[in-house]
Amino acid sequence: MTNNIFYKSIQNNEVIMGEPNLDLLLKAGYSATMDLPFALYFNQILEKYPECKFILTVRPSEDWFRSWEVLTNSITQPAQYTSFIFTHVKKLEYYMR
Repeated sequence: MTNNIFYKSIQNNEVIMGEPNLDLLLKAGYSATMDLPFALYFNQILEKYPECKFILTVRPSEDWFRSWEVLTNSITQPAQYTSFIFTHVKKLEYYMR
């Protein structure tokens, strides 16, 4: 499903807004979305589903940036450690042959 929605942007290495196939979400059993990237498609979602509900939350920008930093670190740091561990495991495997 992700490929059908985001593949064009990933393939071209640029942000291509286009028109997301919102029916794919429903077919996959989803009935709600949150945050990005779907917040970018507010108008398209509202046009297609005029009875849908939106919840707007507001917080100071400093809090948002702190939250974003925690999120990105929680994704990137484990990946760095995993890469480090696998690199050393591969080296050990080579020497144990």
